[in-house]
Amino acid sequence: MKTNEYIESGILELYVFGKLTPAEEQEVVARAAQDPAIQQELSRIEIAFEQYALAYGIPPPPGTLAGILRETGFGSGGAATDGVTTPGAAPVPPSNSGSWWSYLFAGLLIASAVGAYFYNNELNEREGELTERTEQLATLQNDCDEVRAENARLESTLSVFRNTDYSNIKMNATGKYEENAYIASVFYNPNDRTAYLDPLSLPQPPTGKQYQLWAIVNGAPVDMGVFDTQINTDTLLQQVPYIAEAQAFAVTIEDEGGVESPTLEEMIVVGNVS
Repeated sequence: MKTNEYIESGILELYVFGKLTPAEEQEVVARAAQDPAIQQELSRIEIAFEQYALAYGIPPPPGTLAGILRETGFGSGGAATDGVTTPGAAPVPPSNSGSWWSYLFAGLLIASAVGAYFYNNELNEREGELTERTEQLATLQNDCDEVRAENARLESTLSVFRNTDYSNIKMNATGKYEENAYIASVFYNPNDRTAYLDPLSLPQPPTGKQYQLWAIVNGAPVDMGVFDTQINTDTLLQQVPYIAEAQAFAVTIEDEGGVESPTLEEMIVVGNVS
């Protein structure tokens, strides 16, 4: 690895902080002994760390003196007390007696980086949980809206069933459909002139066909419109036009869109107003 790449790799900072393996430390020592640029960078890092620590008045940690002696070669088992290393000892790059500041500052940097890493992970995790909770809340809100809408439909239907002003005109199967259990009802209220249709058990009409409701007034059919067997979104009942003085109601199967006069052979249910 070239000198610049070696310096920029961050290994010198780790060496100053004492976070390398023995083999890696020996490599740094050897390269510093052979390369003045690396030795100079080591000194610069130590000085920079020391200045930072001094600027913030951080006291030295316990055991600092022993660490300094080991680094400078004056510790136990290190070198002779005159400062000359024993034969075969690895050369140590020039160090400053305040190198414990370097260790402390490097420790602060690493602790800060580690703290930032875990804080960022924690923040991302919390954001993920918040997104999940928000989605769950939206789903619950949608479910609640559907329940409220269904309750409103049921309340609307119940109000008709409970209102004694409405007469329930039941229409039963007739003609060629008489053998089937087809039923439909018209809830008829002359007092407030309203009427509702309940398709009940009417099956889906054939493709291209549609049901049409009729009121029989003085023996003549009066069109009350076409309808589908599916309930709408407002009520379980389908509101239909009010026809005064109706004597009966009937349903026929017609082409889609309806007709002006009923097809009598396709009358599926009929019921008389009592």
